[in-house]
Amino acid sequence: MIGAVDIGGTKIAVGMIDDAGHVRSRLQCPTYPERGYPDALNRITAMIEEAHYDPSLRFVLVALGLFVVFIILLVLSKVMG
Repeated sequence: MIGAVDIGGTKIAVGMIDDAGHVRSRLQCPTYPERGYPDALNRITAMIEEAHYDPSLRFVLVALGLFVVFIILLVLSKVMG
């Protein structure tokens, strides 16, 4: 399984595909930048968990700047314990 997180100016999307390339889940929500990164972190974490997160997943980070990479690393560390 491969997980992908796309953080954009208007939406945050999380997707999971299997090794054959079939989409297993796809979730998205508005970015709400005015709520700050803790809120975004919580929503990303919730979407990963809702998408049936598997610790063996490989993650692909899409559409990222340095700050966003930091947020994703925080999410993954929170989800993986």
